[in-house]
Amino acid sequence: LPVFCKAININGVDYYDGGVSDPVPFEKAFEDGCDKVIVVLTKPVDFRKTRERFLPVIRAAMRKYPSIYNGISSRHELYNTSVEKAIEYEKQGKIIIIAPENCYGVDTLTRETEALEKLYQEGYECTKKCLDRL
Repeated sequence: LPVFCKAININGVDYYDGGVSDPVPFEKAFEDGCDKVIVVLTKPVDFRKTRERFLPVIRAAMRKYPSIYNGISSRHELYNTSVEKAIEYEKQGKIIIIAPENCYGVDTLTRETEALEKLYQEGYECTKKCLDRL
């Protein structure tokens, strides 16, 4: 959440979470020589992101980091394209997707312990269902 979090400075360079530029980063694993990749999604596989509603606010908050703003403004398209590609790779046997069927209302800012625990258990159960493919 670049708008809510400070950049991390390493050797004089500011960094933000890589999810802004590559929200479902399985291609790098293939580039590095992997022939099968496990993709863990935090939303159901049929979930599709929509355009960020608060782009003017984000633009103002990220004026020092225009590349971050550009990434956020197109992240929905990149996420959706990546998930579609992952689904195709799964059909080809190159990827195993683990994704919850229900998110129990949990989103990025959720702090409700009960909802987070339900989502954790959902992920655990989804993973158990995939064990034979792993």
